[in-house]
Amino acid sequence: MKLNKNQKGFTLIELLIVITIIGILAVAFLPSILGAPAQARDSQRIASVGNVAEALALGSLNGDALPTGTGCMASGSAPDFANFIDELGGSLPVDPLETSITYGTTACAGGNYLYSGDPDAAGTYSYGIIAKLENLDGASASQLVNCSEADDFGTAGFDQSVAPTTDANTCYYVLGQ
Repeated sequence: MKLNKNQKGFTLIELLIVITIIGILAVAFLPSILGAPAQARDSQRIASVGNVAEALALGSLNGDALPTGTGCMASGSAPDFANFIDELGGSLPVDPLETSITYGTTACAGGNYLYSGDPDAAGTYSYGIIAKLENLDGASASQLVNCSEADDFGTAGFDQSVAPTTDANTCYYVLGQ
């Protein structure tokens, strides 16, 4: 089929320019598109930690004794969350990837979050919940801590001012009364 002289097509230069512009836009937006699943998982972790803190606060106001001890938030293990399961929607929250968390000397496997019901020596908090994040974008900097700190969560040495060194060692925590 022959083109009429009145019909115009795209020139090679025009096609190359369009392809170049599309390539530049793809390179500019690709990192944010690829990071979206990790940000969504981090948002879920932050929401889960907040839900646990709210359930503990509500249970405490209702007269339930807070769980004591430091350990993984797993069904049937210490600390005991039996009184708070209903406030948590019937089950304890689990990490979206079911990855293990290690904070200081305490390790939790299978996607369990870390809990401490031991108040610090100064009495500034009664419990704390901690989850490992994949990146720093989803949380307030004041609630981020380095997971690999030697200080055990729930002790007087828990240092809230330590800045995370890398994304791989970043934990999110909530402390409550």
